[in-house]
Amino acid sequence: MLHHWLLAHALGHLAVLSFREDVGWFSEMLREIPVTKWTPTHVLVRERIMSIALRGAWATGRLGESALTLYLPILRAPVEPLEHFNAVLTVAMVSLKRPDLASDVRAGIAEWASRESGSGARKELRRSVALLLDDPEKTQAWSLRWCR
Repeated sequence: MLHHWLLAHALGHLAVLSFREDVGWFSEMLREIPVTKWTPTHVLVRERIMSIALRGAWATGRLGESALTLYLPILRAPVEPLEHFNAVLTVAMVSLKRPDLASDVRAGIAEWASRESGSGARKELRRSVALLLDDPEKTQAWSLRWCR
């Protein structure tokens, strides 16, 4: 179990290192190799360890429009809820890093949340992203209180 935990954390660190400076290489790769059912954060989110998922979202959020071309279609697709969570988490991070893309992200999440059937999780995620984008400091304070 410890070995798995350490490997998962190593993947999170590698994601941050991979996207810490120039991310043009990734956008170029996406232009050359069309990707339809893969995201760089899938392996991190599937571990269900929030700190690792956040590292992946932070790193991938630096991709800007390239990330939106990967993640917004996921919100329109009938995939597992974990994949939708992966997409929402990453596009929210894109919006934080690139406020000029926030309206596209809000529209994509709103459309996705409007197809809610059941638990209300989509609407709650939509509200969380709206709070994050509207008042990042309040969101940070709430998160710190929750973690304590």
